[in-house]
Amino acid sequence: DLLASPPPTPPPPSSAASREGTYLDYVLSQITRSQVPFLASASSDEAESADEASGANEQVVVIEGEARHLGMRCEWKQHFHYPSGAFYEELSNDDMQVWWGYDGKECTWEVDFSGLPSTLELDDKETSLLCTWIRNGIWLMPGIRRKLHIALAEEVQEPRDW
Repeated sequence: DLLASPPPTPPPPSSAASREGTYLDYVLSQITRSQVPFLASASSDEAESADEASGANEQVVVIEGEARHLGMRCEWKQHFHYPSGAFYEELSNDDMQVWWGYDGKECTWEVDFSGLPSTLELDDKETSLLCTWIRNGIWLMPGIRRKLHIALAEEVQEPRDW
């Protein structure tokens, strides 16, 4: 039903404040509607309440397949939890196993080839979170979007060396 109805017309960006608070919200809601369809029928706060009421907060999505890492074939698996942004990702084959994850609160970690665990901090933490959240669409979830600073660019200048 939602896909059959025409998309709403975006509000005109009349000032910086309305552009930030209205047009950006419109753009993000349209991306969310197409990428995370189970949120399409509810507003952000309603969607979170609906998830809690339906038990969706307990559900974990698993994606798996074959991958190549450092030139070696391996099995790849990712478990992720949409509402909290928590994830666990693993690459393994007969010769190696590495895994990393985020607990949905503060701790981002990895276990290297030798089996040594470490906590990721600063850029390592941010890169792990952003790359994973963007790959699987978690960044579109209202609770995760509030953790990010997303703004419309005032002026876009392409690099000269493109």
